[in-house]
Amino acid sequence: MDSTSIITDILISIECIALTILLFGLYYFEKINAIEFILYGTACSTFYIPFISITATPLFFISTYFFISEGTALFRSKLKMKLSLLIILFLPVLSSITISVLLTLGYDVFDGNNPSVGRVLYDGVFFYVKYFLPIVFLGTRIYRESKIHDIHYFFSIIRKVAIYSCYIGLFQLVLSSIIKDETILRVFGMRSNYLAYVAGGQDAANARVSAFFIEPKFLAAFLVVSIPLFLKENKIASLILVLIVGLLTASQTFMVGVLLSGIIFFIVKKIKNIRANVALGIMMIVMFFYSISLLKVVFLDFYATHSDNYVVNLVLSRAVDRYDTDADDGEANMNFLGIPLQKDSDLPIALFFATKPLLYLSGYGLKNGGFVPAKYYIFDNERVKDGSLTYNLDIRWFYFTCEFGLVIFLIWLHYFTKKFDSTIITPFENKYYAFLIVFLFFSGIELYIILLYAFYMGSSYYNKSKMDSNTQLINCNK
Repeated sequence: MDSTSIITDILISIECIALTILLFGLYYFEKINAIEFILYGTACSTFYIPFISITATPLFFISTYFFISEGTALFRSKLKMKLSLLIILFLPVLSSITISVLLTLGYDVFDGNNPSVGRVLYDGVFFYVKYFLPIVFLGTRIYRESKIHDIHYFFSIIRKVAIYSCYIGLFQLVLSSIIKDETILRVFGMRSNYLAYVAGGQDAANARVSAFFIEPKFLAAFLVVSIPLFLKENKIASLILVLIVGLLTASQTFMVGVLLSGIIFFIVKKIKNIRANVALGIMMIVMFFYSISLLKVVFLDFYATHSDNYVVNLVLSRAVDRYDTDADDGEANMNFLGIPLQKDSDLPIALFFATKPLLYLSGYGLKNGGFVPAKYYIFDNERVKDGSLTYNLDIRWFYFTCEFGLVIFLIWLHYFTKKFDSTIITPFENKYYAFLIVFLFFSGIELYIILLYAFYMGSSYYNKSKMDSNTQLINCNK
């Protein structure tokens, strides 16, 4: 989180409230629909209310609204959910229950930094109420939205948000080269630790655009999500713009996403099955990273030779930082199948689980990552580890495995990669969904997957109902 002045905090709080009121007003007066409402809120997450939380963004208020409205409709039986889906949604709580039992039996889960059983259960409930269930109910709203709009409209909104975000990001970059005042730049949506040319100056590696997303990596992820949609429509000019701005995020998330899009839509383009696409995509990206790790010395030498080049510095500096983890402590030089682990988040958790590999089966419980002892944070052991630390691991399959456990994650993966109705969902739509699932392994895009899954399921249900009604009508007219 940025260290901002009280005046800056007040200004961005006002902006957050104003944007939230504007979006709610547009939605209430039917100027925008639920799809736009949610995606616009997502794209404005750099504005929040610091006096509440960094998560108090427009999307937080939007998701809370749908959580209450959709949840109320569900309990009043206006909405129905399959029992199998309800079971899937509540499986993660088993992780917290397992940890509670282990703590009760005296098992030292967190090396002496163990929370109370009450705290574990409280964190589980907090996870569901604040984060998980609101996203689920965004999905139920989009499910019903599919009765009104088709998938082409859904995709067009993603493309629109991506293009406008690119324009905003470029404007911010130009503005930051003219204005040096950090408060003014923050008011325009920028955070000083991500942009060059701000007061004090930073090197090219930090010239990272983020538009109105809270971090460059989240803008990068959204741009990646839009790339296949621009390719499908042959919008080359827009695609080039997205690629340029994506590079300016200096995010490894973007580079991995571009590589994955090439794998899924070009290398294995003829594969239609979702699970086959996911398996092949993951295998190929792991092979790529493993090859890079074997050539790490060549990679680092190339960067050292060309580090004065702006483009090389911008694109490769963060990758070099990930791979160049050689330290006196041999444990620090860790990766998983060639995939480098981020030193201040993924790596400490990996080191923790290395001492307790069986814990991978159940995970350490919902929202319990903050209890991982400081000794595993070998590059930053001064961070607070009393359970109040909140973060999301960049490698999302690792995050969900740590939180829920490998067993539950695999059940989820099996459930959410089932075949869609081929009479309704086109081969490209299947392919695109598979692409998002693979990309989820490397980026926090679960919201977009839930929205797309809900839209697909709604489209299948409403179109099937329409076809059944037409069939009955024809039979009646015979």
